[in-house]
Amino acid sequence: MRGICSDDKSTSEDLYLQLSEESTKVLDAVKEDLFRHQRNIESLINSAISMLDIGHI
Repeated sequence: MRGICSDDKSTSEDLYLQLSEESTKVLDAVKEDLFRHQRNIESLINSAISMLDIGHI
């Protein structure tokens, strides 16, 4: 992968495309983390509901 401040004669369009690709990778990683946290929260809620149902709380 080429660095953003490379010595070659990159055009601003090349730099824009590279930043866009990097931004997409970061956003995809954030989206994966959010989905994982959502599943964890749903699991905690379901556990709390189960405890309420069987009278532990």
